[in-house]
Amino acid sequence: MHSIIPLEPNYVLRIRSEASGMSGEIIMLSAAGQAETHLFDAPLQESSEALVAWSRRALQAYREG
Repeated sequence: MHSIIPLEPNYVLRIRSEASGMSGEIIMLSAAGQAETHLFDAPLQESSEALVAWSRRALQAYREG
């Protein structure tokens, strides 16, 4: 099962539940919200809260270059 968590406008985290925690991928959505671009994978974390926190920091670093 996959959950979608908004991170910033046009950026979302798609969460995957695994046996030992949660992982996911950060995706950029088109302005219309229909097309997706995979940016990078989020590593395994113990909880969805930790995964979201990691993803927000990573996305901020990605956008700041």
